[in-house]
Amino acid sequence: MELDTTRPIHYEPDAHIKVSDIMSEMYTKEEQMEEIGKNKCHIHSMALWAPLGHLLTPRMYKDKPFIQCEYAHCMGNSLGNFADYWKHFKAHDRLCGGYIWDFADQGIKRMDQNGLPEYTYGGDWEDTPNDGTFAFNGIVRADRTPNPAFYEVKKVHQQIQFRLDGDGKLVIVNEYLFTDLNKFGLRLEALEAGRVVNSVEQDMPSVPPMQSASIDIPIQLGTNGETQLNVYAFVKEPFDVYEEGHVLAEEQFEIRGFEPKHFAKAEGKAVFDEDGAIVMECGALTAIVDKNNGFVTSIKIGGEEKLSAPIRPNFWRAQIDNDISPPGFVQSLFGKKFFKISSARLVKSNMVCKDTSVEIEWTCVPQFSSIKTVYEAGEDGLRVYLKCKNDWYSLPRFGFRMGLKTEDSVEFYGRGPHENYCDRKAAAKLGEYSGKIADFEHDYLVPQDNGNHCDARYLRVGGEGGLRFEAENKPFEFSVHDYTQEELDEATHANRLKHGECIEVCIDGAQRGVGGDVPALACTKKQYKILPFRYHEFSFIIK
Repeated sequence: MELDTTRPIHYEPDAHIKVSDIMSEMYTKEEQMEEIGKNKCHIHSMALWAPLGHLLTPRMYKDKPFIQCEYAHCMGNSLGNFADYWKHFKAHDRLCGGYIWDFADQGIKRMDQNGLPEYTYGGDWEDTPNDGTFAFNGIVRADRTPNPAFYEVKKVHQQIQFRLDGDGKLVIVNEYLFTDLNKFGLRLEALEAGRVVNSVEQDMPSVPPMQSASIDIPIQLGTNGETQLNVYAFVKEPFDVYEEGHVLAEEQFEIRGFEPKHFAKAEGKAVFDEDGAIVMECGALTAIVDKNNGFVTSIKIGGEEKLSAPIRPNFWRAQIDNDISPPGFVQSLFGKKFFKISSARLVKSNMVCKDTSVEIEWTCVPQFSSIKTVYEAGEDGLRVYLKCKNDWYSLPRFGFRMGLKTEDSVEFYGRGPHENYCDRKAAAKLGEYSGKIADFEHDYLVPQDNGNHCDARYLRVGGEGGLRFEAENKPFEFSVHDYTQEELDEATHANRLKHGECIEVCIDGAQRGVGGDVPALACTKKQYKILPFRYHEFSFIIK
């Protein structure tokens, strides 16, 4: 300060903001943004060395801007509710934003015994003490290829915003400080059920810095079924690091949303007890429910078996870094291990067979007061339904898992193309996507749950010879992997995870968010949890 009095400083340990020009803090939780933005009382700089923090009254920081000197800790599969932070930042001038921790995973590269690159972390070199995987917290990997969080940051940080007004016009907001938007191009796409049916490109209108303009929507939107509008601002002529065609900003609008599917029940009797198994005739599809364990153990189409592992309820996920906390016995009882055991110990307590359906009630280890599944035969497929009530603790997920005997291909209509979770999906647009299984997985340097996709209307695995899963009353979430959850959970490095030995599909009513406000703590927000003491249910159709 003595050398340069013109340069503002921030210093978090200035606990009562007596010296700093800027109020600065690490890892302030998202729900605290409003109290700071509105200049209310705030407990400042809580830390190991000051567990109770320091009370700031409104008068103590009334003229101070606020910066998160670290926030949005992105260790592994993380960066949840990042878009929520930015809603606060934009709503209050006091909130200046912050510095994401971190840019890149920090690992030392070496070659394993098979000649594959392996990125090492604390302990891999017999080094003690160490911080384990704690340095793998980047929005890009150590080789600078993007982690899925990278796309969320790009979307939320974009400086051109779009919205629709009540008169059917497109409003364009310029958040640049010095750039008129007329140097960019504008592209619009009309989609029906996730497919682009029309597109148009034109020059962006002149919108001076920090101003907005509205234009007529220069494209015909669909009139039937689900309809979306995609809007892009792109580079017309290269400049700085930007190449021609580079998308600087984008937005998707759902003009008409999800349409529930009609499920036609089978006519007459379609459920039969044959040789100790329950056989369900579902049009061209035949399903078998095991009378002993209550799982769907077989699905055949044209006499060809489609399952390699049964369809069974599932309530756990391979742990992400944020699932590991809190440590100690609480984690072992109620974290990953607990819900893994819950899923493994499901016991059929009651089965009722009707003309067109099989209803099953389940028991397992405590924390569930109710689990019920229904398999229902239809004229053109099998309806699968789950209803459960969890007690005391938020579920990691609720849904079904299964193994398939199909070719390596995936097609879906949902959010993509990169993975997304309920608290990190601002950058994932609804659309139809297709490719190989590997295209929709993500190899975190420390293997953990990945490849989830939200708001899915349908999923097809294995092409025309595989199975199609359709949402009934509401969209579902899903993931497809060429390894099992157990293999994912046990792998310690990405290069040690074996691919291609199976195909495992998870269809979920919901999966818990990934969180990430504070290092190694999920801090998952209430709206992104599968809360206890209430019923959760969903259904889908297999064809």
